[in-house]
Amino acid sequence: MDFGELGPVGRDLLSKKLLFVTGKGGVGKSTVAGALGRITSKLGAKTLICEVDAKGDVGRLFGVDDVTFSPIQVAPNLYLMAMNTEAKTIEYATFCPPLGAVRL
Repeated sequence: MDFGELGPVGRDLLSKKLLFVTGKGGVGKSTVAGALGRITSKLGAKTLICEVDAKGDVGRLFGVDDVTFSPIQVAPNLYLMAMNTEAKTIEYATFCPPLGAVRL
């Protein structure tokens, strides 16, 4: 990737293989993740934005109504997917048999 005039902080940030965007609700996590994804994809990196928050809104930034567990391409080198961790936890608890007593 050619980082051009990003400066040392930008070069360091975007050279990472994995970035997590975290924070309290309403602080712009989806917007920041979308912007970082757009920048890295335009710089030539194959980029996946994976939304873990079931209430997230990153799909709207790219005109996608239904972001699912399967990655979808929204721009050259840029893909979106979502993980509904709450639903998967419930699914796991429903389909897995309870553990028996363990003798120590």
